[in-house]
Amino acid sequence: MAAVSPTDIWVTGKFFQYDSLGIPDAKPIGNVAHWNGKEWTYHGFNSSGYESWYEMDDAFATSADNLWVCGGSPFQWNGATWTTHGYDGFYFGSGIIETWASSDARYVCVVGLDRSCAYYRKDDPQFRKVIIPYKEDCLDVTGTEDGTMYVAAGSNTHDNYNGHIYRITPDRSAEVYYIASTMDPFTIWIENDEVRFTNASRIYRLIEVEGRVESRFVYEADLHILEEDHDSENNIFLMLQRGNFLHWNGSTWKQISIPYQGEFWGHDLDVNGRDVYFVGFGTGQYCVIAHGRQI
Repeated sequence: MAAVSPTDIWVTGKFFQYDSLGIPDAKPIGNVAHWNGKEWTYHGFNSSGYESWYEMDDAFATSADNLWVCGGSPFQWNGATWTTHGYDGFYFGSGIIETWASSDARYVCVVGLDRSCAYYRKDDPQFRKVIIPYKEDCLDVTGTEDGTMYVAAGSNTHDNYNGHIYRITPDRSAEVYYIASTMDPFTIWIENDEVRFTNASRIYRLIEVEGRVESRFVYEADLHILEEDHDSENNIFLMLQRGNFLHWNGSTWKQISIPYQGEFWGHDLDVNGRDVYFVGFGTGQYCVIAHGRQI
């Protein structure tokens, strides 16, 4: 999901209306939902132009005029028009599961399963494939404003069960930045100019020591870590299993549980100042979209 403001929220998925008996319609009403502060509207995206709304997996925004919704292809909103971006010479078979864009939309990287990774530069109209050295799933991506990207990869690795952190430069070349021995890096972000990543319930930071990259243990949560988002280095939220969150205020980690009636499985979150927005599934696979405010 991407929450630009309380009146500009985008959620991706595959949305159905239910009849009076609680049975969903056979055809979805869209794969992107938008909240304008008063009501939800539903929109359909398909790069082929057909009204066949496949599931969309990710939304990312840095502002109201730099929004990306992604599934099989990346779709960009620049504040005035939508652009459908294509790929050069390959098919993003797994679907895009994570996106990162610079604040000026000059650099964008999208990742997915089975070493799927593509990189966009504003001076080039196409997303172009990035060659990931090992056969593994690319599970998350983050970056810096100069176009350097970092990708967390693992899960399906063919390198002696080692996961990897890859560094990708604007020339679209990838190098192994860190070998995560017997780990599955799952989420990744940058804090205090250092790369942070999670493996299961643990947080690690990467530091450069005499020309090599080493990891340092930071914190262990009670539950597995699913997603991360932040708007500053003193306001970091991690989504945990079963409707729990972990918050970093610059000095301490604190675990928070949401007051939701019933089971909740988190899927994504977005942090915007004191406001935290998250989406997931409740009992019966109903979509749950919620908003919390720090006090």
